[in-house]
Amino acid sequence: MKYKVLHVFSSYSMGGAEKSMLFLASSLDKSQRCENIVAVPGDSKLFKESVQKNLKTITFKAINSFDLLGILKLIKIIKKYSINIVHVHQGKLYWTSLAAKLFCRNIKVIFHRRQDTRHGIISRIHYRFTDAVIAVSKSVANGLIKYEKVSL
Repeated sequence: MKYKVLHVFSSYSMGGAEKSMLFLASSLDKSQRCENIVAVPGDSKLFKESVQKNLKTITFKAINSFDLLGILKLIKIIKKYSINIVHVHQGKLYWTSLAAKLFCRNIKVIFHRRQDTRHGIISRIHYRFTDAVIAVSKSVANGLIKYEKVSL
């Protein structure tokens, strides 16, 4: 089975996290077990860089975690492309992806954490509903376990 993975990021810049996401999508694309789609703002450096890397790239943006138009757009993308996995590379899109999952029950949602940042109780709750969390280091993983009560 070939998995369809949607990588979502609503960043306009091209920093380390964005480069990491593009590297991951490019590497998975070469595995031939995944079809990767990158969903980012159309007028961003990230969009241009993704296209240059010959990744399937579509326009997506959400203004904040509970942006209704962003949620609806994400649901539409998931259904249109028959997505199996939504890989969320940015914290502000965690709730957006989980809201979309309510309407697209067959998807798996993966959160990607690149830094050890403390969150309040409301932000901690989203970890209970995701299917997996990827931490980039042991330090980030330990912070997720200790402070966010995540099971890795």
